[in-house]
Amino acid sequence: MDIKTFLGEVQSDPIGALNLEPLEEFWDDGGALEPGQLLSVMPPFVLAQPDKKYSYRAISALDRLRFLADFARQIRDLPDGATISFKLEE
Repeated sequence: MDIKTFLGEVQSDPIGALNLEPLEEFWDDGGALEPGQLLSVMPPFVLAQPDKKYSYRAISALDRLRFLADFARQIRDLPDGATISFKLEE
């Protein structure tokens, strides 16, 4: 879409056009983002599971970008539908 169409969609439906529903849910649960933070989502949205409850938390932008880069590196060669498991570390 061109920039004019994009801006029109954002103006008419900012929440839907920018996919801000997760951020609204985070805010509704009392969360807040400080400058330099991004919203962390578990499990990642790329692992689409319609019945899955997502967990949101604010983390530093650098930590979020590092996680996403590492995650992308680990799954880039997996076929669609592959099973993925997480080993969470503190």
